[in-house]
Amino acid sequence: MVMYFFGCWDQPGHFLRGPGGTHVRDEVNATPWGYRLDGQLCPGFVGPKAWQLPQVQPEGSAALHHAVANGTTWTALAFWDRSVDPRMNSCGAFIVDQDRTFEEVTALAHQHFPEVMARFRFEIKVVA
Repeated sequence: MVMYFFGCWDQPGHFLRGPGGTHVRDEVNATPWGYRLDGQLCPGFVGPKAWQLPQVQPEGSAALHHAVANGTTWTALAFWDRSVDPRMNSCGAFIVDQDRTFEEVTALAHQHFPEVMARFRFEIKVVA
């Protein structure tokens, strides 16, 4: 199993990372979603000007996605996250190279990314 976190780690800037915060350099090809991880999978995404519409980005609002690439089913849990970067359009996503439920992805996130999960002061909940 491979699991990634896309989002801010300890400073503004969205990057794809493995457990422990290691950068995943080939981010476009590392997941079926590529750069769409940067907000486009979050519920209520309306484009790069969404920072002007804070009501469409409640922190913790999430969407669960599945995609198949090269015979492997992937799961992404994408959500609005301003725990590091307070600006609108800041987001996060947990990605796993298996077909998983919301409960399974969040349990794996606690296991593989405890430092990320510990900083959230909001509940991640699927709304779309």
